[in-house]
Amino acid sequence: MHAYDRRELKRLFGLSAATIRFLEQTGYLDPHARGQYRFGDLVLLRTVGALHAAKLPARTINRALRHLRPWLSDAASRGQISLRARNDRVEAQQGRSLWEPQTGQYVLPLDASFNESRIFPMKRTAPPKRPGSSAHEHYLRGTDLEEEDLQAAKAAYQACLKGDCAHMQARINLGRLLHLEGKHREAELIYRRAQEPNAILLFNLGVLLEDLQREAEAMSAYRESIVHDPGLADAHFNLALLHERAGEGQAAFRHLLSYRRLLQIGKSRNH
Repeated sequence: MHAYDRRELKRLFGLSAATIRFLEQTGYLDPHARGQYRFGDLVLLRTVGALHAAKLPARTINRALRHLRPWLSDAASRGQISLRARNDRVEAQQGRSLWEPQTGQYVLPLDASFNESRIFPMKRTAPPKRPGSSAHEHYLRGTDLEEEDLQAAKAAYQACLKGDCAHMQARINLGRLLHLEGKHREAELIYRRAQEPNAILLFNLGVLLEDLQREAEAMSAYRESIVHDPGLADAHFNLALLHERAGEGQAAFRHLLSYRRLLQIGKSRNH
């Protein structure tokens, strides 16, 4: 298996040596011989790198990590926790529970995209000038309702698909809400009934199949998502983790290099 040093981690995730040392000292990372890190450490490092990229102060991130130590110090539990930046705070999510690690206070999940780092939502778009625009209006209503009433949002997306079964945005958002609600079989049916392939839908299907521990099918969905959107960096990252888990280190490293290259391209476009 490939091992990574601090220079590689800095290139991948933009983390300083000081941050990596902090993660070692607090027990989140356990470097092997000569300061080498295993592939499994990358999930945590990627999350911390994203928090730094969101311009959160280091002390805020470090404080949140200290409060999450009972979960993050265990590799199995680490995979069940998602972190995100919200304004100037860090929020943690496990299953349907969302809370602030610094205070222990639970946060009402009023917006269904709190797992957005893993499952992609489709953005609101203007009504199309074509037959079926009334179905699209149901979709637009659903995107508004997600912030206040998830059940009503699902009903709106279902009404949209009843009027226009080819409406991709409504299909993706309905599948995402069902997935987050734990209705995995219903979500899979929604995704698989799409009339044409779509990169985001296939990526979300891959995440769903991972949650169902159907990893070979998940890999197939991620590969197909990349065919339809070669710039989908997260699909490469997830494929890298699955290949590593299957003992296919060379394939894992190849996808990780693709992930890193796409991140660098994205950074250059933003400057």
